[in-house]
Amino acid sequence: MNETNNFNEQNAVNETCNNAPVTANTGGNANNYNNSINNNTSNGKAIASLVLGIVGCICSFTIVGGIVLGIIGLVLGLNANKVGKSTMATAGVILSIIALAISAVILLFFMVIGMAFLAFV
Repeated sequence: MNETNNFNEQNAVNETCNNAPVTANTGGNANNYNNSINNNTSNGKAIASLVLGIVGCICSFTIVGGIVLGIIGLVLGLNANKVGKSTMATAGVILSIIALAISAVILLFFMVIGMAFLAFV
């Protein structure tokens, strides 16, 4: 009979524990740590996107520099904006698009000039 009482008490304890909400006393440190990791990664990508967008705009007259740096800056900026909205990432995306557009216009211009030159030769 003593074993039956112990078994019933054990079941009562298990039922009480299973119905109780599980909370961990982390003091918010775990969530803050995860958020800081995501923000640092996003912030690094945003800065890289901004720098590549600026350099891409400057190098867009070399065509290849503007296209390559513009694409990389665009991808990094879009990834940084997925993690968390950032004005630096948005500025990097805009500058990368401008670098790509300038490079595309210059490339098209030289292609048209080249084709016109070949028509006269």
